[in-house]
Amino acid sequence: MDSRLQEQLRAARAEGEPGAWLAAGRSLLRSGEGEAAGEAVAALASDRDRMRELLRSLEPASLESFELSVVGERFARERVRDVAWSCDGSRLYLLCGRRGSELVELDPATGRGAILRRFPGRGRAVACDGAGRLAVCHLDASEEHTELSLREPEGEWRPLKVPRSAWFSELSLLLSGGELCGRNKKAVRAYPLAGGRARWSVRGEALACGLAGVAALEGEELLLYDPGEKTPRARAPLDELCPSRIKLSRAADPQLMASAEGAAILYPVVPRGRTPQRITLHGHDLIVPPQPIWHVAWVDDRCDLLGRRALPEVELYDQALSPTGRYLLLLERSPDERTLRSREAHLVDLETGDSRALELPALPGRPAWSLSGRSLAIGSDEGSVLLIRAGEQGAGGATPGGAQGEGWRELRSAERFWRIRQREQRLELHYGLLGTQGTRREVELESSEAAGRELERRISATARKGYEAI
Repeated sequence: MDSRLQEQLRAARAEGEPGAWLAAGRSLLRSGEGEAAGEAVAALASDRDRMRELLRSLEPASLESFELSVVGERFARERVRDVAWSCDGSRLYLLCGRRGSELVELDPATGRGAILRRFPGRGRAVACDGAGRLAVCHLDASEEHTELSLREPEGEWRPLKVPRSAWFSELSLLLSGGELCGRNKKAVRAYPLAGGRARWSVRGEALACGLAGVAALEGEELLLYDPGEKTPRARAPLDELCPSRIKLSRAADPQLMASAEGAAILYPVVPRGRTPQRITLHGHDLIVPPQPIWHVAWVDDRCDLLGRRALPEVELYDQALSPTGRYLLLLERSPDERTLRSREAHLVDLETGDSRALELPALPGRPAWSLSGRSLAIGSDEGSVLLIRAGEQGAGGATPGGAQGEGWRELRSAERFWRIRQREQRLELHYGLLGTQGTRREVELESSEAAGRELERRISATARKGYEAI
């Protein structure tokens, strides 16, 4: 890859959203930059390890960095039915209007928006990919058949032909391009952007699409699939991942979410000491099961267990997992049968176990994380968007990622920084892409002398990879 192309991709990465450099690479490819650009974009889009490393370097450091605000004009009296981020994080796409048939493009920085298109039937789901494509699932004018509309990066709309009986509650345009995934309660199906029948499908009792592929709960197993594959790349028994799981009703079925790391499962557990209660309703004696507490278990892309945690004690209505799998949004269920939703929400840091309660200013709709994991948008019943956004990240200058302190020894390559310092018998490392927060690690050694030797060894090994001291 020539130096000019490297510089353009590096500048796009520094914008802080993974979709920015994917879009930059594809625009170079479309403009005729040649085979090198195509190879570079394919490598960036398909290398899950590199994608995960980039996402981890961008994620907020703690829950305290998130702030809640309300953006957007009141586009409709009814709620925003679905919301999706552009991959560079600069725009939001909302399905709203009386029947969700209006597609609105919103600038979250200014709160201004404009209607892009009105569809003949009720809108159901919207998705965006790294190349600037936009997909909308909606009904036709008769409100009987499903249609998919696709907007190309140049702004031209076209129908995407799918079986008229198909319907989707969620859409996902794969970052690698070329396919659109539609999910409903029974299956995930992928359709070629050129139209036609589904290329592949995955069935399960619970399903989720993420950057690592498709996750499915089938029977008593968790299955992870690569896009386009009918055979799972990894599987694990549900009883091993979710011990003490109870089966009360469909309302307490395990909930599945996917991330760049792998997948996460929400499952109910009844704490010890809680017993069923006997009540009398309309002259009939009923036994009410004890209120469970939701737990979460998360796995990597090989279905190896990474951790488990108990969640705040709430009745769960909806949830959303950040792309890295670190932050989890919980929306509470309301006893009001008319709405089922409350204005109470919780943001949980699965890495530390910390949680933060949020009082939302309006009844929430469907939530959506930006690709960087730094912004979370929730459509509201008032036609506005509830925005939970982390503070600005460092610019990656003399102290990349905003890291401060004495005693750091730093090396850099053309695209990355690497820093290390010693604290008695502990080594602290800080590394990542230039212009990002980077990743931090600590290594504990037997003694300060051993730590000093290990520090020099690591510096020499990093220098042999082409890094230069600054």
